[in-house]
Amino acid sequence: MKVSEKIVNMAHNKRKDLQWIYAVLVVYCFAIMLFCTKSSPLFAFNDWFDANCYFTMGKGLMNGRVPYVDLIDNKGPLLFLIYGLAWLLGNTGFTGVYLFQCAFLALSVIYSYRLAALFMKRRFFCVLIAILSPIPMLARRFYALGFDYGGGGPEEICRALMIVSLYYYVFYDSKPEQYKPRHSVIQGVLFGCVFLMKFSLATFWTGFLAAILGELVLKKKWRQALRHIGGFVLGTAGVALPYVVYGFVTHSLPAFYDTYFLFNSRYTGVDAVPMAEKLIRAFIDAMQAMGGNLLFFALLLAGLVFIFLHCKKCLIVAYSSSLLLFLVVSFMAELQLHYLYIPITTFQLIGLVAVCVLVERKALKMQSRRTVQITAVSLVAAFTIGINGLAAYPLFLTDEQTTQQQMAKVIWQEATSDPITLLEIGHNIGGLDSGFYTAAGIIPQEPYFYIPNHISHDAFPTPRDAQKSAVFGLKTEFIISRSENNDISHNPYNLKRYYDEIAVLQGTGYQNKRDYHLFQLKPFVNQFDNGARSMISWIESSENPDILELMYDGDTTTRWHTGREQRPGDYILIAFDDAVDYNLLFMDVGEFDEDDYPRELAVSTSLDGIKWHNESLDDADDHYVQFEPDPYRYLKLTVNDSAPNWWSIYEIKFGWFS
Repeated sequence: MKVSEKIVNMAHNKRKDLQWIYAVLVVYCFAIMLFCTKSSPLFAFNDWFDANCYFTMGKGLMNGRVPYVDLIDNKGPLLFLIYGLAWLLGNTGFTGVYLFQCAFLALSVIYSYRLAALFMKRRFFCVLIAILSPIPMLARRFYALGFDYGGGGPEEICRALMIVSLYYYVFYDSKPEQYKPRHSVIQGVLFGCVFLMKFSLATFWTGFLAAILGELVLKKKWRQALRHIGGFVLGTAGVALPYVVYGFVTHSLPAFYDTYFLFNSRYTGVDAVPMAEKLIRAFIDAMQAMGGNLLFFALLLAGLVFIFLHCKKCLIVAYSSSLLLFLVVSFMAELQLHYLYIPITTFQLIGLVAVCVLVERKALKMQSRRTVQITAVSLVAAFTIGINGLAAYPLFLTDEQTTQQQMAKVIWQEATSDPITLLEIGHNIGGLDSGFYTAAGIIPQEPYFYIPNHISHDAFPTPRDAQKSAVFGLKTEFIISRSENNDISHNPYNLKRYYDEIAVLQGTGYQNKRDYHLFQLKPFVNQFDNGARSMISWIESSENPDILELMYDGDTTTRWHTGREQRPGDYILIAFDDAVDYNLLFMDVGEFDEDDYPRELAVSTSLDGIKWHNESLDDADDHYVQFEPDPYRYLKLTVNDSAPNWWSIYEIKFGWFS
């Protein structure tokens, strides 16, 4: 056999071995994620609020809803696209999300192997680094805090893309002559993807780009610098332009800018305190959030030292500056949520490499047998699952249906609208997406389908005001609200005046300390005539006639009222343009004036204003009255008892009871 043929065969065998290693790593990722993410088929449901929110956004995108206009969340559009594709693989569960999570983890593990191979000779140690690389991310403190979180956030996906990018930057340092413009295109694609999921994480590329381009400029390699810039811009544009076109066609670019950039900037509260004070406070919060995790910092420090000892000046500057900037941006977050530190584990990969390089040198003469390799992989897998901790979650390997799944069955059985309309509201406590839209397969009709967490109504009133408008406007058939401490009188926004409470279920899993209340629109509400207001000719009252129009102006935040306690003889007289046959009257008393209903109400109707049909009623404490009149043009409502409360009407509605 010729020498050239031997070389070709050796290259072929090496490539075949490498493909085999990659296949094993992919299988490994799918296997450990069965135990380490709530999206896994082995879990009854992923009840993490954020993952359900992204699922709702993705589902809406796949069904023609425009992000930031029809449905609103502050993450990037690429994340919604990924979740939308996952929805296509499973409409009411997270199987599709699990597959995407495994794919991105496999990508990160394969490139961890490739990065390790730039420094190490023995494949066993490269594989060891690859399978160790998920541990910092999947650790209980970051990936699953107690039983909160549980996988599927943008930080997890972005980390995989950042590891790919880190590999190419280290590759540039070790083999600059082999670094081509196409690699810059790849970097641009990676940057664009991260920017369109969570733009603050795109700071990862800042230090690397500045250092590499700075070096090329100092060496006066202008053409090479321009090629790298052009490739990077081309890659970024390839990702961004499709969304720009989509945003232009759907007229959603202004809303995208307001929500994704302006809102997120305000959400961090950067301008609330001086920058130095904020960084100090944020650093202290971060230390508490990480619980004094010495291993976290040890790996970061080991990686930094390793880069200083084994890499060229350009990568040293690039790596250290990117790490510093990335830490500052992470610490700047107003809320030090633990999963925010998942992307920082990208830099810990170099720390793992540093440790394994030392071990490899000590064990250079040792032969690792197949049994040793299998044992090592098994031990790492067991350690990964153990340090993650989600295998102990009550919803793991259980036949018990979650609250979301139980509630979905009730909604499907009781629904009268098509499509089914549902809104999960936030009242005095937060109103995140608890997973009911996911389990019931419902796309919300309201853009603000949840209330952003930890943001006061004074700072950002729009979401809660929009939900109140939807409630008072009777726009949705079902409403879900949650209570705590066994609040049996739970009645947010005074819902029960036009909604029936049809189910109360205790939360399961992480949400087991909450009760969830399901309200359904009363049957008569769908019978209201929205055109009745325009048929009113004139109206008079015994008190405050100057503000009577406020009871039929279509605004549920304004009201007519007596301005004093109720007295017998207080009345309202309404004249219609033509004869009507409404037999249902609803008097909305607003959110805070539940007791401002008329006492001992009498309803009188007349066709000519002379001959009257009188009907006495009990207190209208349900805020609606039914009566059986002949056709009439005039309707008079009269109070026949005293009460310390005012008589108030925010909005009066007419319809037919059936």
